[in-house]
Amino acid sequence: MKIFPTAVALASCLLAGCVTTQKPALAPQAAAPADWRWVQGAVFVPTSSVNEAQQWDEYDPAINDRELHYASVYGINVVRVYLHYDVYLKKRDALLCDIADFLARADRYGIKTEFVFFDDCWNQPPKELLSASYRYPAPLHGVHNSQWLVSPGRTSSPTMRKTSAPEGLCPGHRARPPRRHPSGVLGNLQRADEER
Repeated sequence: MKIFPTAVALASCLLAGCVTTQKPALAPQAAAPADWRWVQGAVFVPTSSVNEAQQWDEYDPAINDRELHYASVYGINVVRVYLHYDVYLKKRDALLCDIADFLARADRYGIKTEFVFFDDCWNQPPKELLSASYRYPAPLHGVHNSQWLVSPGRTSSPTMRKTSAPEGLCPGHRARPPRRHPSGVLGNLQRADEER
């Protein structure tokens, strides 16, 4: 009977204290510097978006505010947010303003933000993504991350150089990403912080 070993393992784990009902500290100030138990995080993509590119290409402050509020109600205090290089190429200044707006809203709800600049899995972005008239496809029912996009994609930048690094989990993606995307975003955030 295969259920018995699983039940024994689960019971052993519970008895040994692997699972706890004790709530972590609520604020990072109360936790020791190396203690990350206070983190209650999630990947943040608004319900109006099928991927990280649409999240920023069609940024909606009201939807982001509503969903950051929901996240705070459920105890989320850190969100991982993906940025897409093609949106940076398409509308850099608007993207930087939207990022600043998002950070202000997250801060209002006591939520810290972790940005992700590079993602080498899922679908290659279509060339049309850079067009102002591009329409994002609907999600595929029952398929996890069905419309998620690699960032940057193979064709995003002519300055991307090939590297001898081994292929990762997603075959065919071996390009070294350009540096201006993260340094442009981080530099803008640093300047805004210094102006405060």
